[in-house]
Amino acid sequence: MWESIGLIGRDRLLAREIFPRAQGKKAPFLLTGRRGVGKSAVLQWAYEHAKEPKAYVSASWTVKEMFIEICKGWQLSIERGGKRVSSEHATLAILERAINSASKGSIFIDDIHNATPALLRRLKLWRERFSVFMAGVPPFTREELKRNLWGLEEIGLIPLAEADRRKLAELVCQHVGSDKLPSEIAIASRGYPGRIVAMAMGTVEQTAPRVKGEEIDLAPLLLLGCAAIVAVRYISIGLGEIDLYILSGIGMGLLVFFRFYLWQGMRE
Repeated sequence: MWESIGLIGRDRLLAREIFPRAQGKKAPFLLTGRRGVGKSAVLQWAYEHAKEPKAYVSASWTVKEMFIEICKGWQLSIERGGKRVSSEHATLAILERAINSASKGSIFIDDIHNATPALLRRLKLWRERFSVFMAGVPPFTREELKRNLWGLEEIGLIPLAEADRRKLAELVCQHVGSDKLPSEIAIASRGYPGRIVAMAMGTVEQTAPRVKGEEIDLAPLLLLGCAAIVAVRYISIGLGEIDLYILSGIGMGLLVFFRFYLWQGMRE
């Protein structure tokens, strides 16, 4: 159920962009978007419709956990001392050697923004030999990560359209037995499937001002306001306008006051 909710309203995207790439007819992709927009659901759908061998992992896992899942997904034969062993009982080196010896395969990596240096070192080789699909939350600021993402077709997911978010809210409320109004959830969710589910289940209040990853950066506006007030003060001095000078000083004080309480609210 929850894996499919992020697919509502994505029919055209799945048909035109995701399916052909999962089938190997186009280059692999990088899904981007804010938290809760449905990246994991789309990546999971692509994995389910990809050709064998394939594996679905998360960059939040340890490297060994990813190796184990890839070996299982690709149904690789793991040997130690001439005897077959399960991937759980193999060493990291044996697992990595088995993966790198494979002739082909697809890897779907979720939460790539959490990739560790240990994963990124291996990711370069994987991209050269296998089909690697990824999903993550931008911005990708680390240089090593950005280098590993070069060349991937970026597909950005946006919030659902109004009709789709209403349909999803009704479906989720019905499934969980929520007494909340789907219309209210649809409006307050801003079109994020993850938020719709959380609100229907009561884990996020409908009055919540924001969702993690949706914060609005007011720093540029504060900087612009401060620069404008300073400019007005200098102009007032040049013109000998004492009233304007005093008024701009009051504005500076209010700006500092606003900045303090804004910072307190962001910390909470």
